[in-house]
Amino acid sequence: MKGTGIFYSRTGNKKLSGYFYEGINLDEIIMQDDYEVAPEESRLRLSDLDGKILLELSRMVYNNELTLGEPIRGIFSVGGEGVSIHEYGPSNLKGKEKIQSVISMFEEGNISRDDLIRAIGILDITNAISKEIIREEADPVIVGSGGSYGVAIGFLESKKGEIIKMHSQGRPAIYVTKKPGSEDMIIMKKSAGIIMTEGDPSSHPVILARSNNVPCVINLPEMIITDEEITYRGKTIKMGQEITIDGANGEIYDGKMKIREGNDLKLFSDLELIIGSVSPIKVYANADSAEELRLAQELGATGLGLCRTEHMMFGTREKLNNLRCVLFSQENQEKHLGNFVDYQREDFKEIFSQAEGQRVVTRLLDPPLNEFIPRGEEEIDSFLSYSGMVRKDYDLLEKKLLENASPLGIRGVRFGVTDPILYLAQVRSILEASGNDEANILLPFISFKNEFLNMSRLIKDYNHSNYQNSNLRIGAMIETPMSAFEVDFYAKNASFISYGLNDLTMTAFALERVGSDEMMRKYASKGIIQGNPFQSIIYKGMQDFISRSVNLARRSNEDVLIGVCSEQVIDPSTLNFFSTLPIDYVSTTGQSIPMVRHTLARSSLNG
Repeated sequence: MKGTGIFYSRTGNKKLSGYFYEGINLDEIIMQDDYEVAPEESRLRLSDLDGKILLELSRMVYNNELTLGEPIRGIFSVGGEGVSIHEYGPSNLKGKEKIQSVISMFEEGNISRDDLIRAIGILDITNAISKEIIREEADPVIVGSGGSYGVAIGFLESKKGEIIKMHSQGRPAIYVTKKPGSEDMIIMKKSAGIIMTEGDPSSHPVILARSNNVPCVINLPEMIITDEEITYRGKTIKMGQEITIDGANGEIYDGKMKIREGNDLKLFSDLELIIGSVSPIKVYANADSAEELRLAQELGATGLGLCRTEHMMFGTREKLNNLRCVLFSQENQEKHLGNFVDYQREDFKEIFSQAEGQRVVTRLLDPPLNEFIPRGEEEIDSFLSYSGMVRKDYDLLEKKLLENASPLGIRGVRFGVTDPILYLAQVRSILEASGNDEANILLPFISFKNEFLNMSRLIKDYNHSNYQNSNLRIGAMIETPMSAFEVDFYAKNASFISYGLNDLTMTAFALERVGSDEMMRKYASKGIIQGNPFQSIIYKGMQDFISRSVNLARRSNEDVLIGVCSEQVIDPSTLNFFSTLPIDYVSTTGQSIPMVRHTLARSSLNG
């Protein structure tokens, strides 16, 4: 038997594979990135080779794989002198197959743990997590930006009532909207995927989509949405039409595309067992429900670093309307407040149960009140019916809230200090749900020392008078330059501190998180900026600012728990920066956790 072949040392869990071309000379073999070879005639599988030839080829491939330290591919020939390997190199495997192959080499003792960590790239993790469109079949009809990983197939719809109806019927919907409001958070949880014409990766709706593993396409400002269709740069898609969206690449396809499945949980479990202890920095999840925490735990989260309690009200319209009544209505306050406590208590019980002893950090209410305003006639009518408020009074309320809307207004701990009733209701819910187990309560958006002292004293007194939970821990969220400069105070007086990078970036750069994307793109095109500061901590001034603050906190109290909570930690360069600082954990959305863990492991090796 004479001829030439191509081999792969392993592909996923499958060892030595490839093809052999009997009677074909070496120069007729062409190697391509997609593993196809030409010509097609006389093609045999390696298993069809003579046993002695196959054994010799296996031995040579195995030795060369050991030399390179990763899966390989190459060209071999069979002739009068036996088997010869003419060239070989990295196999160019990607995603799931790459990770499986490298894990199998580690388990066989052919490579070390450090070799495994270096061999697997972030794109391999991303590809293995997400479903992937087989792109050879068609090109996207519309391209925006990626907001949340994954692929979704469903029927285009813009009406919220139709989305709810489709969800009850088991028909997947792709929800298209402009700038999502608070009630849209409910709708997106009932959608297979989302298209947002506005929004940026650090906005709350996009973060919520990532937390719930809902694929999301964003940044299509020119898109026109009507009840019948969407139009973007001359391309039209009718409502009710089946489409496919790719949330990683921001692509929208006409029709139902073929996909490759992702999210192999066993694969990530195997990888976690190998690399879990490499970095001393723990990786927690940002999660607002027991289900979000469960998904994050499956991907490697070892705790819950940020539960945004306002997002918990986005579960149903009834919960959201009840919160609106607590915030905006003077009627039946005792009843609505009691309902609020009941809702939160039950949600917290589910979260603590899912955590199974893992650390859970709950942040008290934070966003500006205008974010809870109903949007559109359907939402307004629903709220008026639930609350009993008359339309005239509602219109006056809405006008007042919109006039005073500001990301620097009455929000966070300021809300609790000025009117502590709702904050104490949340504390009651948390303490009743936790029993005497550890309860970590985080006070957000602090600027003044006395804000923290006032609110923490109220919470401690309330606990002492009603619950006597000896495991109550009160933390400070560092989100303003003032709190970052005076972090030594919080390191000494708080049980833990958490750097909230999204708002800290907003206040440091004097930029609003929501709505700054367009300006950032223009600045980038003019060479004014290196990149969007809400997506990466790349500016030296910001790095120096954060570094001085974190090191001051650690010098002030070497035992204080220091966390970093942000979507920016998804960025490898940002994680590499934080791996040099004395922090204890980072917290991010569930679907980002495998990438974050792997990046931290690689940073530890490069130490």
